[in-house]
Amino acid sequence: MMAETKAVAVAVEASPVEVEEGRSKTVEASPVEEGRSKTVAAAVEEGRSKTVAAAVEEGRSKTVVLVAVDDSDASYRALEWAVRHVAATAGMAGAGAVELVVLHAKPPTSLAVNMGGPGVPGDVVGLVEEDLRKKAEGVVGKARSLCAANSVEAVVDVVDGEPKHVLCDAVEKHHADLLVVGSQGYGAIRRALLGSVSDYCAHHADCSVVIVKQPGSKN
Repeated sequence: MMAETKAVAVAVEASPVEVEEGRSKTVEASPVEEGRSKTVAAAVEEGRSKTVAAAVEEGRSKTVVLVAVDDSDASYRALEWAVRHVAATAGMAGAGAVELVVLHAKPPTSLAVNMGGPGVPGDVVGLVEEDLRKKAEGVVGKARSLCAANSVEAVVDVVDGEPKHVLCDAVEKHHADLLVVGSQGYGAIRRALLGSVSDYCAHHADCSVVIVKQPGSKN
């Protein structure tokens, strides 16, 4: 029987893919429940991340890696990081050892409309809904192209809702072993005011979280 491990969070730079200062860097995240699979963060040694391959658990047919994407460069860097590691793991462990799930959280139309204030005309609601739909199609289209360019198959999902809640729910839905998110590199003040999806997920997602930082980011 495998020893139980605690899930943790680790921050890495998009390129090169290394753990800052030769150690796993948490984002003030408390470990979540015990009983999750071995993770990338738990396998960090010798100053480098051992990649998605370290997340493959003995006795499991596959490891599920969930990646969050939106229309930001940060999220595509996170996807690139995951795709490279999934491709490398597939090359070593064989096809099917890792399943990549790409998730886009589409803001609900009601939220976007409410930001415009009360009494928004119905035709405006329709336009907002169409705009959100087209943006979502663009996001997942770019994600599919990136995966295809690296010969990596992915399950692509679009879910309405606030990203931080959608991602944590998706971890349970897909039984994810690892969640990969991008970091916008906000300063401490802006992060405190606006909150951070990556920080929230590091605290609440029921799996380990890799936060792919922008190159040169100090936050």
